[in-house]
Amino acid sequence: MSKSIVGHELVRVLVWAGLDPRFGGPFSWNVVDDDGDRVARTLTPQTAPALGALLAALNERTFEEYYGEEHHEQYVHSAPAHDTWAAYEVLALVSHYAYHAFPEDLDEEEFEADEAAMYVSALNWRVALSVPGWDVDTFRPSMLTSVPEFRAAPIWIDASTVPAAGPSTPTRTS
Repeated sequence: MSKSIVGHELVRVLVWAGLDPRFGGPFSWNVVDDDGDRVARTLTPQTAPALGALLAALNERTFEEYYGEEHHEQYVHSAPAHDTWAAYEVLALVSHYAYHAFPEDLDEEEFEADEAAMYVSALNWRVALSVPGWDVDTFRPSMLTSVPEFRAAPIWIDASTVPAAGPSTPTRTS
């Protein structure tokens, strides 16, 4: 297994998706604080830059721990170049980000205390549950790999990457 630095455009799409009403945004998620208490966090346009920086920092920290070399590129928040990403594309980007950003030895307690990790987990569920026919009782992350749109979605993106042509994935609100 290898780790890579994901581009900041991917981070911008993850933050944008959390604000997009089609995917249940803007939404809140919980994180465990230093005292062991669950604390609610809410994504807003005002908190989006800080969240994007947290997501980029988690990926950099994991890369540095994996390879023993430092990598830092200042995260500059902005809207993504495109705002027509379909649910399956966002889910593919979430999966790609999680693979590269989460340390392999991250235990449940550390995961629940990491705000970036908890946001990504909440985003994954919110986007998945926005797809008609998927609900908390029937959805399993492994279902994604059988969906052609998920398998065809781009995962290494930059500002020049265009979301798939054609209609976006219908959501419960579209």
